[in-house]
Order: sequence, then C-alpha cells, then structure tokens
Amino acid sequence: MVRLGLLLALMVAVMFTVGCGDGDDHYGDLPEYETMIELGDLEPSRLQVIADTLFVSYNGLSRIDAYNFQLQRIGSLELKAPEKILPTAFALTDTSVVVADHGRGVVAVFDRRGNYRTSFDTLPDGETKIQPIALAAFQGVAYVADMASRRVLAISLNNIPDITEPGELVLTIPSEKMPALGFPSAVQITPDGRLLIGDAARAEVGVFACEGSRIYSFDAVPDLDRLAPQGFAYDRVLDPNQQDESSFDPSGVRLQGRLHLIDGFNGKIHMFSPLGVYLGSYPPQTRLSGPAGIATDAAGDYLFVTDPPTRRILVFRIKGE
Repeated sequence: MVRLGLLLALMVAVMFTVGCGDGDDHYGDLPEYETMIELGDLEPSRLQVIADTLFVSYNGLSRIDAYNFQLQRIGSLELKAPEKILPTAFALTDTSVVVADHGRGVVAVFDRRGNYRTSFDTLPDGETKIQPIALAAFQGVAYVADMASRRVLAISLNNIPDITEPGELVLTIPSEKMPALGFPSAVQITPDGRLLIGDAARAEVGVFACEGSRIYSFDAVPDLDRLAPQGFAYDRVLDPNQQDESSFDPSGVRLQGRLHLIDGFNGKIHMFSPLGVYLGSYPPQTRLSGPAGIATDAAGDYLFVTDPPTRRILVFRIKGE
C-alpha cells in the first residue's frame, strides 16, 4: 500500500494536471444493456471475476457457483463449515475464500475447495460482536465493513509466527481517534492502495489512506440525497486526458479504468473516474429492482450485475474504447 504522504502528493499532482475526459473521445460513454440470464428460484447476490471465471453467491444458500462468461454454470463451491455459512459477501484470494455472514455475525475463512479453516465473530476483547455486511481482500488482509462498530475492520488472514495470525485485528478505518462512519455498506481497495468505503447513511463514497485517515470523498451524484452503495467494479477504459506521462503518477492512477458503483436504493449504477469524478448513471430509462453485486470480465468488455429480487444476472457491454 502507498504511504499517506506519497498519496497526498499524487492527488495534488494529478488533480491539477488532468481534466475530466470531456473532449472528442468516448470516455464518458455509459455501458449499454446487452442480455441477461434468469436463475429460476436462485437469488444471485455478490460477484467476483478471477481469470475467465465469474463466481456468484446467492441469498440463503451456503455455496458459491462458478460461471463462464456465457453465463453457463461450470462448477460449485460448497462451503463446508461446522455451522451453516450464508454469504452476505465474499472474496476469493489465491488460497482462500473469505465469507461474511451478516445473519450469524461471523467472518469465515475456507480454502479454495470450500473446506473450513477458521472464523471470527468478535473484536480482540473476545466480547464485542461484529456485524459484517461487506468485505474486500488485499495482500493477506480482509477489509470488513462492520455495522456494529460503524467502521471497516482490517483483519489479518495470514499466519506468520511472531508477527500476525488469522483473525488478528490490524487496524480500524477510520481510526478509533476519528468519528465513526454512518453505515458502511461497501468496500473496495484500489490498485494503488486507497480504501473506498460506501456509506449508505451519508450517501457518499469516502476515500481513506492505508493507516485509516480520511483523504477526500467522491463527487456527489447529482439530484440524489439518498444512496445505498452495494459494490464496486473497475473497467479498463482509460481517461485520455490523464495520459500525459510527464505528470507525477508513481502509483499508476492514469492506468486505472473507470469505477462503477452499485446503488441498491435507486436501482442504478453510477460511473466515476479513478479519482471520483462523476461521469454518469445507468441504465438511463429504467431502474433495477435491487442490484447487489457487480464485476467486470477479465478483458474489460462486459459488466455483470446481479438483481436478486428479479433473480437475474444482467450483462452490460462496456463502451469507451
């Protein structure tokens, strides 16, 4: 992760040397709906793409299914635990499957075959219960949005003797010295190490440094006073106005695509630049019933979106190339 000083220098340099992509390019083009798959009685919830596989969890089921990009199911991962684990959110790493079960108030860790490893349901005092609602994993740490503390808990997934062990609380975001969040409902780690936290109570996306301090917020979505962030996904469309290599950009922000934010309250997807400049919302003429998960394919051509109330996975074609 980047250090705070470097990150602040990056923000100042980039914000003063780039525009918002409003030239003759297609940077602001919104993805267009292409197709969908109906899943019968299944309510698809969260999504993640690894290589050429789309992983999907469901409301009320203790499993994660694997699909190809034609939305054909190619496998299932049954979560084998002492007690039934129902994924409210999940994250796959190279070696683990990390699952947040809000109903049971537990974060459980499995291997990639679905075999149970460990779980944790309290803070280090052993008494304060957690209420995980969303999570992301990055470099051996799970970032868990906790409704009980109204913070994001950075929890170690590694077992390194004399350094850290699975379930150890590394830090809280914001730090304990800072005011808590309103309702942390979505979390994402950017490629350069910023932490994005969607706050449903404050209708915003806050940006935090790795040690827990708040840096800035994304643009507000025009004409919306309520927002329920559910998930984030990056595409690969680069801002042409950020491609001046003479500007200071050690973290590679100019090589990050646009960010798409699921808004469960308004049934929309909001699109931003990597630094949080608002670019537009879609689908334009309608709204989804209750979108919950979002992911892009490996090539950056498509966005997959779950809509649990309608039991559908929708596919949007990404434009802007």
